[in-house]
Amino acid sequence: MIVVNSVGEVVCSSCGLVVDDARMTVNEAYNNKYLVTGKRTFNENTSTLVPGSFVDMDHSNMALSISNVRALGAESTLLRGFELIRQICRSLGLNKNVEKRAIFLLKTSFNETRRRVNLTVSSAAGAAILFAVRENNIPISFKEIYSSIRNKGKRATTSKMIRAYRIIEEIMGESPERMRPDVFITRVVNMLSNYVNVDPLQKQRVITEIAKEADNCLRSLPSQVTSGKNPYVLAASIVYNVVFKGEKYLGCMEISSTADYARIMRVTEYSLKENAKMIDKYSGAS
Repeated sequence: MIVVNSVGEVVCSSCGLVVDDARMTVNEAYNNKYLVTGKRTFNENTSTLVPGSFVDMDHSNMALSISNVRALGAESTLLRGFELIRQICRSLGLNKNVEKRAIFLLKTSFNETRRRVNLTVSSAAGAAILFAVRENNIPISFKEIYSSIRNKGKRATTSKMIRAYRIIEEIMGESPERMRPDVFITRVVNMLSNYVNVDPLQKQRVITEIAKEADNCLRSLPSQVTSGKNPYVLAASIVYNVVFKGEKYLGCMEISSTADYARIMRVTEYSLKENAKMIDKYSGAS
């Protein structure tokens, strides 16, 4: 008897009779560069069906699927979602743990999402990334994820992403806490530090003071005002208010206008100005 490792078959050396098949383990399948999914196994290079042990798609064998999308038929939609998650995570600088978690969430929720609502895989992938980001308490906003997907030329809408997110919440039985504005304030101030044009010691003092004033401003706002606001835009607006409402910090900044600040923080001037009015009204600022 001879074991043919390439396909996992036990073959009689005399007559060629296949005595047993499907002897390949999952690890052997992966090491031999096979994409194993559902009840089908595809050769990485030829996209041809080959015998083997069968496991579901996961993060470890996903890379083998890129050349097999057409051969996978119905599975290809989910694989495109996996690849989109990889691209968005890279563009946003998210780590591998977030990427793996988002892929797991998409895989777990996708059938239910497609059954209940007619969503694009892009919307479902975006919702999975957002859920994973919030689980890991990473200051990345809904808008940033959505914009990254749209910039890739993918079809997604905010309403469909929200609906897909609700389904993930239901399936996972939990709802990660939405990122708070104070977490985003730290991020905004760190971004702003690149535009403080003073010596290093004074720069650290300026950044610390801006962060402290921004935190105090946030705490002075009533919860009914901050709830429902985009936390990143609110944080950017609070820091904007601290920096631009007087001459204290503008003198050491390379940013001299609202337009420059809006471009750097990737928010609209309108949002900054409208939020600044609200902040002045409720924080007791003049």
